[in-house]
Amino acid sequence: MIVKSFVFSILFLTALKIYAVFSTTFGLFGDEAQYWLWSQDLDFGYLSKPPLIAWIIRFHTSLFGDSFESLKLLPIIFYFFTSVAIYSFCRKLELQKSISLICTFSFLIMPAVSVSSFFISTDVILLLFWILSMRALLEIRQDPSLKNFLIFGIMLGLSFLAKYAAIYFFISFVVLLCFDS
Repeated sequence: MIVKSFVFSILFLTALKIYAVFSTTFGLFGDEAQYWLWSQDLDFGYLSKPPLIAWIIRFHTSLFGDSFESLKLLPIIFYFFTSVAIYSFCRKLELQKSISLICTFSFLIMPAVSVSSFFISTDVILLLFWILSMRALLEIRQDPSLKNFLIFGIMLGLSFLAKYAAIYFFISFVVLLCFDS
């Protein structure tokens, strides 16, 4: 019963955010408009950011158009998949299903996530690939196969293509190596 309640709550929050997108009269903010402009002229990097956000916007708009609503759905979609990745990561840590769902729900209702789910941002993309990188790292600890190393490399590479702040992953990794037995 608890699991169904949490799943319903997560889906309800996502639906509520989608409703809010279609109800607003706002336009794109400065950075969002800049990212959209970048997506019109794809490159391997831009003045202050790596290219993944432009590539994703270009792919998204080629499928769903470049209306305001379509663009604003992008971070909601990413946060939904990030919440699924958090659940998967927690389960990989061998947390109970109910605790994993609480972690997922807590992520979605955090004020920073609640607000930023309405903004197209490099942070939204970085979070997804950072969590997927951590999950892949746990897979490597259990099974150090070539496949798991490739998945880890791809996820970490996508993190770097999302935002240069992915460098902090290595700092966290060094701390893990120092304290992990």
